[in-house]
Amino acid sequence: MIPIVLGVRLFRTPDERGETPVAPGFLAVAAITVANGADNLGVYIPLFATADVAALAVYGAVFALQLALWCAGARWLVHHPSAGTPLRRWGPRAVPWILIGIGLWILLR
Repeated sequence: MIPIVLGVRLFRTPDERGETPVAPGFLAVAAITVANGADNLGVYIPLFATADVAALAVYGAVFALQLALWCAGARWLVHHPSAGTPLRRWGPRAVPWILIGIGLWILLR
């Protein structure tokens, strides 16, 4: 329900200039990530419970590297000369729809 609530809130909460806010904050993104990844707990809990400290360190390092690559890729895409302008222009209008879609997808799964 969290992504749906956030998406609806973005439709109803204009900023000072009357425009839709750019994006949800860090906690909102973290909540969506947890909601979307909750089904992974069935896989990761047994994996982490049976792993030794060295394996846990490798898992953590790989996760951090993948996260850094995704963030770098997103930053590159937004600042790209061709793709960045439409993303910055239409992104704030698309975010509520995307959040509601993610929420519905999670509920229907």
